Amino acid sequence: MTNRNVLLAGALLVVGVLAVVLAAPSGPGLGQATGVNQLPVTEMTADDGLQDPGAEAWADVEGETVVLSSAESGLPGAQDTSVSRADVETAYTDERLYVRLSWDDPAANQEIDDPTAFVDGVAVQIPFEQADEPPIEMGSEKQPVNVWFWTADGETEELHAGGLGSTTQLNDTAVTTEAEYADGEWHVVFSRELSTDDRYRTDIDTDQRLNVAFAVFDGESDERGGVKAASEWHHYPLDPDPGPTAFELVLWTVGGLAIVGVLVVTVYGIKNVER
Repeated sequence: MTNRNVLLAGALLVVGVLAVVLAAPSGPGLGQATGVNQLPVTEMTADDGLQDPGAEAWADVEGETVVLSSAESGLPGAQDTSVSRADVETAYTDERLYVRLSWDDPAANQEIDDPTAFVDGVAVQIPFEQADEPPIEMGSEKQPVNVWFWTADGETEELHAGGLGSTTQLNDTAVTTEAEYADGEWHVVFSRELSTDDRYRTDIDTDQRLNVAFAVFDGESDERGGVKAASEWHHYPLDPDPGPTAFELVLWTVGGLAIVGVLVVTVYGIKNVER
């Protein structure tokens, strides 16, 4: 290769590397859903009736479909759960967090008229330390979780758990729920004040990411307790500047090293031309 060709190849490589790096997506911001298991979250100036599952304000809230699968359990029927996905929409104001979950259910099981029957239900799980990612099944002793649990008979429970078998129901639940069943679909809204000084409740800070998981219980399929369709951990990018992703860090590193290499080759070519 001639010195002129070396210089031309070096220049083209620099242009190519810069084009790839500049075309790479930047770090995700509030309300975007570009990260792995990242959910959109919408900041609202007022609640606008968001507690109501049918409120018009929900049309302005971006949603995402979350995949559900049978939770690990040794109970009979645990691997045959019936709900495979749920739609999640989330918004927050200066004071409250609102989460609306919707899923298909051809039969609304709202009352128990048989000791072997079960009602429909849905749960939201968040870590006690909101950026932690504890074991998905009720956390652990060192990484406890809060669980918000609604059942179709109108009950709402707020739980604190540090692993299987350690669940404690909190008195005077701070979580408010409203539900609507229409056209073969459940819509349930959970809401809670962001700030709390309770030692067993998650104090939600809108300056850092919030991890979250979900579970749906289909009463018609006798789902209850450990028999449920559950999600993996997801997260809301509440932090205003979460910084570059791991992919972006690798991309910028590779791009930087490539540019340095090209510059070395170019300088070498220039020196040869001058000779």
